[in-house]
Amino acid sequence: MKSTTWICILCLETALSLILTAAVLCQWHGLESHLSPPATSGESEKKAKFTGCSMPPTVPTPVAGNTAICSTRKGVSMNALDKYSDVTVVAATICAEAGGEPFAGQVAVGNVIGNRARRSGATPRAVCLAPRQFSCWNNRGRMVLKMQTMKTHPAWADCVRIAEDVCSPYFIPLSKATHYFNPSLCSPSWARGMKLVTVIQNHRFYREN
Repeated sequence: MKSTTWICILCLETALSLILTAAVLCQWHGLESHLSPPATSGESEKKAKFTGCSMPPTVPTPVAGNTAICSTRKGVSMNALDKYSDVTVVAATICAEAGGEPFAGQVAVGNVIGNRARRSGATPRAVCLAPRQFSCWNNRGRMVLKMQTMKTHPAWADCVRIAEDVCSPYFIPLSKATHYFNPSLCSPSWARGMKLVTVIQNHRFYREN
């Protein structure tokens, strides 16, 4: 009789333990589903996109839509630039755009890159490589070839120092300029709606009103 009683008690304890375990698992599964709902295909696509919103210096209207960092121009893959650091890409942009300008002009171009990055939330590298932002990147294949020998340019060391400052999280711009152009090469209509900040040799620098 005693042995039968003990067997019944053990069976009841086992059954209660299984019921409690099942209840805990069900509650945890429900909490996990609530905290981490499965992402839809649309949400996955949104996370994969990079959005840039800076305006091109020689185009009167902003570039609409998303600017994908993996885009290509002139048949050259962005993978060709993977071996170059952010500082190198920014320095190359400054050197190609203002390598023949005085040091102050190179700093001003670097400031434009930095100001656009701060305004858009993009990295300085992304600002430089976004389509139609800086004319030196319009023919990407030619620019990639130039980068292979750009370290021999007389202004390269200065451009690197400027780029290091622009890429620093502690970058503080010296001016509010976000646009510039060479009046001997073009006369963009967007300049009429902006405020002239300064003129440094061949470049005129502007900011939005």
